[in-house]
Amino acid sequence: MTETHATIFPPDRYGRRRQPRRARRWLPFVLAAALGLGVTGIAVKLYLAYGVTDYAVNLTSYHDITDNQVVLQFTVTKPEGSPAVCVVRARNRAGAEVGRAEVVVPEPPKRVDVSYTLSTTGLPVSGETVGCRAQR
Repeated sequence: MTETHATIFPPDRYGRRRQPRRARRWLPFVLAAALGLGVTGIAVKLYLAYGVTDYAVNLTSYHDITDNQVVLQFTVTKPEGSPAVCVVRARNRAGAEVGRAEVVVPEPPKRVDVSYTLSTTGLPVSGETVGCRAQR
């Protein structure tokens, strides 16, 4: 009897043998391209919503701190001829907000220096500007 190295399976016991499939080498590239386009689309949408704006605020100083007020001085840069609304706030030693207000900045100049007295509910240790936007 001769010895063979080929294994022969009974045809009815294991079913039909499958032919080896060709690998789909293009699938990872298509998935990577779709993911890249999706991430780029989300990034563009977020940039348009929250990116560079025409309204900028720079806190110059805060002073005259008492138990119930702080004076904030800040500079607003905005488009010519459009009013702006800037949000300012004060915080206490623990970091809690003790005062907040929306300050309307007038239309005419493009760059405006503002001095605003912010009323507080407790002793503030700092004053800050949160941001500016167009007045609606």
